[in-house]
Amino acid sequence: MKAVTLRCGMIVLFVTLLSGCGSDMNDLRQYSAGVKARPQGKIEPLPQIMKNVRYQTGKPMENAGVKSAIAAASKKLGEGGRLIVRPSGTERMIRVMAEGDDKVLVEAVVDDVVEALTQVAA
Repeated sequence: MKAVTLRCGMIVLFVTLLSGCGSDMNDLRQYSAGVKARPQGKIEPLPQIMKNVRYQTGKPMENAGVKSAIAAASKKLGEGGRLIVRPSGTERMIRVMAEGDDKVLVEAVVDDVVEALTQVAA
Protein backbone atom coordinates (compact mmCIF):
# COMPACT_ATOMS: atom_id res chain seq x y z
CA MET A 1 0.00 0.00 0.00
CA LYS A 2 2.86 2.40 0.77
CA ALA A 3 4.34 1.94 -2.71
CA VAL A 4 1.04 2.91 -4.32
CA THR A 5 0.83 6.03 -2.14
CA LEU A 6 4.40 6.99 -3.00
CA ARG A 7 3.77 6.57 -6.74
CA CYS A 8 0.59 8.66 -6.51
CA GLY A 9 2.48 11.34 -4.61
CA MET A 10 5.25 11.38 -7.22
CA ILE A 11 2.67 11.73 -10.01
CA VAL A 12 1.02 14.64 -8.20
CA LEU A 13 4.44 16.26 -7.68
CA PHE A 14 5.36 15.82 -11.35
CA VAL A 15 2.03 17.24 -12.56
CA THR A 16 2.41 20.18 -10.16
CA LEU A 17 5.92 20.91 -11.41
CA LEU A 18 4.86 20.60 -15.03
CA SER A 19 1.87 22.89 -14.59
CA GLY A 20 4.02 25.50 -12.86
CA CYS A 21 6.58 25.78 -15.62
CA GLY A 22 4.58 25.47 -18.81
CA SER A 23 3.93 22.54 -21.09
CA ASP A 24 7.41 22.33 -22.61
CA MET A 25 9.70 19.64 -21.16
CA ASN A 26 12.65 22.00 -21.60
CA ASP A 27 10.96 24.37 -19.14
CA LEU A 28 10.70 21.50 -16.66
CA ARG A 29 14.38 20.60 -17.11
CA GLN A 30 15.43 24.24 -16.56
CA TYR A 31 13.21 24.54 -13.49
CA SER A 32 14.52 21.31 -11.94
CA ALA A 33 18.11 22.30 -12.74
CA GLY A 34 17.53 25.58 -10.88
CA VAL A 35 16.20 23.70 -7.86
CA LYS A 36 19.17 21.31 -7.90
CA ALA A 37 21.58 24.27 -8.12
CA ARG A 38 20.32 25.65 -4.80
CA PRO A 39 22.10 24.55 -1.63
CA GLN A 40 21.02 20.97 -0.91
CA GLY A 41 18.32 21.38 -3.57
CA LYS A 42 16.10 23.29 -1.12
CA ILE A 43 13.37 25.54 -2.41
CA GLU A 44 13.61 28.91 -0.72
CA PRO A 45 10.24 30.46 0.14
CA LEU A 46 9.44 33.83 -1.39
CA PRO A 47 9.02 36.83 0.89
CA GLN A 48 5.37 37.02 1.91
CA ILE A 49 3.51 39.84 3.64
CA MET A 50 -0.07 39.79 4.92
CA LYS A 51 -2.01 42.65 6.50
CA ASN A 52 -5.63 42.99 7.57
CA VAL A 53 -7.88 46.04 7.24
CA ARG A 54 -10.99 46.24 9.42
CA TYR A 55 -14.12 48.01 8.18
CA GLN A 56 -17.48 48.80 9.75
CA THR A 57 -19.99 48.93 6.89
CA GLY A 58 -20.27 48.69 3.13
CA LYS A 59 -18.17 46.81 0.63
CA PRO A 60 -14.73 48.46 0.45
CA MET A 61 -13.50 46.14 -2.31
CA GLU A 62 -16.13 47.52 -4.70
CA ASN A 63 -14.69 51.05 -4.45
CA ALA A 64 -13.10 52.31 -7.69
CA GLY A 65 -9.99 53.59 -5.86
CA VAL A 66 -9.46 50.22 -4.18
CA LYS A 67 -9.92 48.37 -7.48
CA SER A 68 -7.40 50.70 -9.09
CA ALA A 69 -4.88 50.17 -6.26
CA ILE A 70 -5.25 46.38 -6.55
CA ALA A 71 -4.74 46.49 -10.34
CA ALA A 72 -1.66 48.73 -9.98
CA ALA A 73 -0.19 46.48 -7.28
CA SER A 74 -0.69 43.36 -9.41
CA LYS A 75 0.96 45.09 -12.35
CA LYS A 76 3.95 46.15 -10.22
CA LEU A 77 4.46 42.57 -9.01
CA GLY A 78 4.21 41.24 -12.57
CA GLU A 79 5.42 37.70 -13.15
CA GLY A 80 7.67 37.85 -10.07
CA GLY A 81 4.88 37.66 -7.53
CA ARG A 82 1.21 37.40 -6.73
CA LEU A 83 -1.37 39.43 -4.85
CA ILE A 84 -4.44 38.12 -3.06
CA VAL A 85 -7.05 40.51 -1.65
CA ARG A 86 -10.14 38.94 -0.11
CA PRO A 87 -12.72 39.55 2.57
CA SER A 88 -12.55 37.46 5.71
CA GLY A 89 -15.27 34.87 5.92
CA THR A 90 -15.90 35.49 9.62
CA GLU A 91 -15.08 39.15 10.37
CA ARG A 92 -15.53 42.60 8.84
CA MET A 93 -11.98 42.52 7.56
CA ILE A 94 -10.16 42.53 4.22
CA ARG A 95 -7.01 40.40 4.02
CA VAL A 96 -4.21 41.63 1.76
CA MET A 97 -1.42 39.14 0.99
CA ALA A 98 1.41 39.39 -1.49
CA GLU A 99 4.51 37.37 -2.21
CA GLY A 100 7.30 37.80 -4.69
CA ASP A 101 10.98 37.83 -5.49
CA ASP A 102 11.60 41.35 -4.13
CA LYS A 103 10.70 41.83 -0.44
CA VAL A 104 10.78 45.63 -0.65
CA LEU A 105 8.38 45.59 -3.61
CA VAL A 106 6.07 43.10 -1.87
CA GLU A 107 5.89 45.34 1.21
CA ALA A 108 5.25 48.43 -0.95
CA VAL A 109 2.36 46.91 -2.92
CA VAL A 110 0.69 45.56 0.23
CA ASP A 111 1.02 48.99 1.85
CA ASP A 112 -0.48 50.67 -1.24
CA VAL A 113 -3.54 48.42 -1.21
CA VAL A 114 -3.91 48.70 2.58
CA GLU A 115 -3.77 52.51 2.29
CA ALA A 116 -6.53 52.53 -0.35
CA LEU A 117 -8.69 50.19 1.75
CA THR A 118 -8.07 52.23 4.92
CA GLN A 119 -9.24 55.43 3.22
CA VAL A 120 -12.51 53.76 2.20
CA ALA A 121 -13.00 51.87 5.47
CA ALA A 122 -12.61 54.99 7.66
